[in-house]
Amino acid sequence: MKIFRKINFCEAPKSVTEDIWLQWVINIFGLRNHALTFPSYFRNILSPFSLFLHVSFLYSAVVLVLHKQAFSTKRTLFDIISVSLSVVIWQQIQMQSNKICDFCTELKKLPGHLVLLNVKEKRAFQTAILISFLFPSMVSVALISAVVSNDLTEYKNVWLFGKSIFRNKILDTLVAFICMLAFFSSKFLIPLLSTVVYSFYSYILSNAIRNQNENIVKAVNTKILPIQIKMYYRIVECCRLFDNCGKVTIFLLIFMYCCTLYTALGHLLRESTRIPGVILMIEGIFTTFSFVLFAVSLLIFASEIPKAMFETRKEFQRLYRYYLLEEVSISGKHLKLIKALRDTEPFYLTAWDFFRIDKGLILSLFGAALSFCLLIMQLKKVNLDTMGNL
Repeated sequence: MKIFRKINFCEAPKSVTEDIWLQWVINIFGLRNHALTFPSYFRNILSPFSLFLHVSFLYSAVVLVLHKQAFSTKRTLFDIISVSLSVVIWQQIQMQSNKICDFCTELKKLPGHLVLLNVKEKRAFQTAILISFLFPSMVSVALISAVVSNDLTEYKNVWLFGKSIFRNKILDTLVAFICMLAFFSSKFLIPLLSTVVYSFYSYILSNAIRNQNENIVKAVNTKILPIQIKMYYRIVECCRLFDNCGKVTIFLLIFMYCCTLYTALGHLLRESTRIPGVILMIEGIFTTFSFVLFAVSLLIFASEIPKAMFETRKEFQRLYRYYLLEEVSISGKHLKLIKALRDTEPFYLTAWDFFRIDKGLILSLFGAALSFCLLIMQLKKVNLDTMGNL
């Protein structure tokens, strides 16, 4: 009896997840068993990726706590929050594996043509996954290049616990690069991959709603209309299950991206004077890029589900008016079904039931960012005026 046989339940639809490498990401999170048990959780904790994540987190925490002289207090605080949230998100996904199983089981029951992606869509998600994996490396390469070209030995030693480990400068630089890679992996990798997975399922669910809208319209005057409407409500039920298993994760992701944005703006405005300016600019640009690309995409994809359901209401309001005003022959039962779809309330994904996810959050986040920039500029002006008076 193969007790420890891997059961990939999160492969719905299997062809789609394999085509865009999403199954690799799902396996990284350890989502392989139908139910979370202590043995399966223990195996996930001891998996290579989990060990790398937790060791990187411990290293990052030690560097930030023991070497405050090289970092500003605000940077230390928000960087610790960011790397901590990566571990929290990973652990939280493990705790939600049973709910994720329910969602994936229900999703597998949907017809494959409703959730298939075209070539461009597959390539877009493949690119997002590739960027997620390479992003920590890109940041680390840019920073170590700046360290070497500007001879920033003091900053390099920060990653080596404040002192040179080897007498060989090249070996010290190589170890510093590995340490940077561990730090930025613990900070960015899990949130970025979680964002891609959440965006993927939001997108295929919204696509399924739109595709089913077309099927219902084609079946309005046929006997299969009730069957098509039942399929529509099964998709809506999948959306509810998806929200049930992902609402805590998206709340943590939004919180993490807010901390990331705060740190990035502080870098770009050179809030800290203890770190070389070139380092602040490089890290600020990369961090802002990750926020704009992934956080905004997350909110846009998550808001596509209610948008698709609004399209459903609009389409069936039009059909209902058409059959009433034009006096076209249609059965009373079918007319009532159309009216029911016309009156269906759109379903919103939520962030831990605190607030709904829609595109308005993008404006709110950018408004908060603008306010923060103005505040920093005013504080700098006050400091300069004070120094001038002295």
